[in-house]
Amino acid sequence: MRLSVKLIARTALLLALTLVIQLGGFPQPITGPGVNLMLILSAVFAGPVAAVIIGCLTPVIAFIRGIMGFAPLVPYIAVANAVYVLAFYFTSYFLQKAFAKKERALLSIGFDAVGILLGAILKFAVLYSAVRFFVQAPPKMVQAMQVPQLITALTGGAIALVVASALKKTGALKKAQ
Repeated sequence: MRLSVKLIARTALLLALTLVIQLGGFPQPITGPGVNLMLILSAVFAGPVAAVIIGCLTPVIAFIRGIMGFAPLVPYIAVANAVYVLAFYFTSYFLQKAFAKKERALLSIGFDAVGILLGAILKFAVLYSAVRFFVQAPPKMVQAMQVPQLITALTGGAIALVVASALKKTGALKKAQ
């Protein structure tokens, strides 16, 4: 992959916007979907590598800033975010390639929705497994890493598809090359 100044700038901007949401002091029902929204937008507009980088940085920064105060979960959240964006991106890409006759469009809502669904389920599975089998977390943390994560991933992903579609129509952003 060739790194361009444009891609680096786009990634930095998307990371900054993600951090504004994450560090904004919003309640979890807004912050969770907001971060997931930005992860999907990052995958669409900057590509999967940029989205994985952003997804891996967010739990580290949340821990450093005291938003997420349980260090053993940081790597699991980073992996879950990476799984989320990669499952979304590649599911959507391969479904488009397999079933569409034209080259991949910026968004194919049906294929992208399947990618969001699969990504959210896999993210949930990673986090559920982490608190169930690998990390002894406080009960409140265990509860937060289960069904709420599935809901925030689905909600953020759904909002991302709407936002990305609107951005595509305005011509403001183009798909990552």
